[in-house]
Amino acid sequence: MQLNKIYKTTKQAECLVTVTSEHEALIWKLPEETPLALVFNGLTYAIMLCTPNNIEDFVRGFSLTEKIVLDINQIKKIEIEERNQGIEAQIQIDQQRFKALEIAMSRRNLPGRSCGVCGLDSELEFFEAVTSMYSEALLVDKNTIQTALTQFEELQMLRASNKSVHGAGWALLSGEVIELREDVGRHVAVDKLIGALKSNNADLFSGFMIVSSRCSYDIALKAARSGMRAIISLSAPTAFAHRKALEANITLYTVTKSGVFKISPPLSPNI
Repeated sequence: MQLNKIYKTTKQAECLVTVTSEHEALIWKLPEETPLALVFNGLTYAIMLCTPNNIEDFVRGFSLTEKIVLDINQIKKIEIEERNQGIEAQIQIDQQRFKALEIAMSRRNLPGRSCGVCGLDSELEFFEAVTSMYSEALLVDKNTIQTALTQFEELQMLRASNKSVHGAGWALLSGEVIELREDVGRHVAVDKLIGALKSNNADLFSGFMIVSSRCSYDIALKAARSGMRAIISLSAPTAFAHRKALEANITLYTVTKSGVFKISPPLSPNI
């Protein structure tokens, strides 16, 4: 079990935690939550909160899943600058994609257009259909999933020390976890993972993603846009995420105390 790319850890604050049931003190390390400004060709697109590690992976994954670029090669340069109270990512992208971004942002900034979600100027965009990249869904053997889950837990180094960050990992169909990223935000962890996978030209046809949270709409959408075929979440997905996954032909599994379960299509079309 060896990760393709060892990811950097980050500074954490130590905190005294009292376990009241046993009346003993433990030292936990609390993860940082840092503002990150995403600046594309000099234009500030968004300010996110994230764990300050693997920022370039996040920039690449976010740019792809938010459709700022359509291919990782359209990102020409990334410069990370640490500020006193945050981080700024200066990103140079293909000029044609930047023009499309400018148009999208001009619409988003019109009065009454913003719905409060990054990159969207209308709530109707939530319901845009996602085209499946594959004709067949991926079915993963439950023993393979259990093998991957064991490795996934062992590789969450930040979570082991602070008990609170989310993880997103990529496993081969053998069950081997080859990439993992962590962050205080579950969707940020997913973008970091996608950025790392795309940088390494990973084969997303023959593997599956594990997330330490529920599978929400945004996670299903990011998986679809990056070309994934299956998601294993440690909590059940939302109904909206399930519908989005069905559109993209992504198989969803959830993990409970009783085992691993595949989420089947709903019996009612209204669910």
